[in-house]
Amino acid sequence: MQRTLSRLWRDRSGASALEFGLILPAFVMLVLGVVNVSLLTNAVSSMNYAVQEAARCGAIDHASCPDSTAIRGLAAARYKGPAITPVFVASTDACGQVVRATATFELNVAIHVYEIPISARACYPSPVPA
Repeated sequence: MQRTLSRLWRDRSGASALEFGLILPAFVMLVLGVVNVSLLTNAVSSMNYAVQEAARCGAIDHASCPDSTAIRGLAAARYKGPAITPVFVASTDACGQVVRATATFELNVAIHVYEIPISARACYPSPVPA
């Protein structure tokens, strides 16, 4: 009996498979986490670009963006991020033409889904009439 146990203790066949099985779930979660955080970053960046372009159009190009509906439509068209459907709001403020966007991003971490609120705001000053 003692001899069999010591022989099994020294036997290394299958150790790599066991180590791989222990490390694989953590590695998969890490890779999926990196992909999801990259999508979150893409969503924030795309929302910022969309509100900046829409605020600029609303302040300068009154032919293309005559009212808040057209400005919101332009912002929605410029958004190229993941399918999270941001809500765009256009208004005029003391700083000029303001466009805001809000959305909720679902960060999936395999064992739990976190809802992360994201937002973007841009204000473009209206040109001073000469």
